[in-house]
Amino acid sequence: MKNWSEFAQMLDEATGNASAIAPLAATVSLTVEDAYAIQTASIARRHARGDTREGVKATLTSRAAMRHAGSPEIIFGWLTEAMRVAEDGDLSLSRYLRPQVQPSVAYIMGQPLKGGASAAEASAAIAAIAPALEIVDSRYDTAEYSLRDMIADNACAAGFILGGFCQSSTNIENLGVLLDINGRTVQIGSTGAILGNPVRALLATVRVLERTGASLQPGDIVLISGATPAHPLMPGDYVCATTEALGRVAFHVTP
Repeated sequence: MKNWSEFAQMLDEATGNASAIAPLAATVSLTVEDAYAIQTASIARRHARGDTREGVKATLTSRAAMRHAGSPEIIFGWLTEAMRVAEDGDLSLSRYLRPQVQPSVAYIMGQPLKGGASAAEASAAIAAIAPALEIVDSRYDTAEYSLRDMIADNACAAGFILGGFCQSSTNIENLGVLLDINGRTVQIGSTGAILGNPVRALLATVRVLERTGASLQPGDIVLISGATPAHPLMPGDYVCATTEALGRVAFHVTP
């Protein structure tokens, strides 16, 4: 197995300092497996500092997004406690480089889940569902980078905000989603854009996790975006997402 600790350190330090580095794949040949190994090593550095695991985020959750990124499947990144922003709290832009926000659905797992499970079994493993917002950011000094770079960079996971929990039985197959900035609607979408049903994205995420030697555990948050495109953030923004049947989630943007 290759030792990717140098690249993991580079990404970890760039995240902590809100600084930019060159895409890794520009200087070294990476496979998808290599990229996940770098991601794992980078997140392990956070855990070693006491930053605890909160769950995972899934991205490329539509066929169009997969084609655009050149990926045959969903990819994932890890969520940690330090990435969490309080609901209706303040998010400081000084922590990020080019942050964007995207409405999400959050599953809170009540039981372990295997990739070969049925949709009914997946639903039974869910303890609660919440509306959420994801902060997407990259540690690279360019907006153009490869799929392997994205994976190594924790799938661009940078922050998240959870709204109130709803019953796990809530049907979220085709719910309307609005993203408002300062009271103005900037994105309109549907949870149906997430592989037709977010439960399918949940199962697809589990399958990729298992292939990399990871798994979902009770208490994990699974953040699934893709109902609308992401939107850039500016100082002073008040961001609010409303998802039909789930409710609203919001935060303030500070410099």
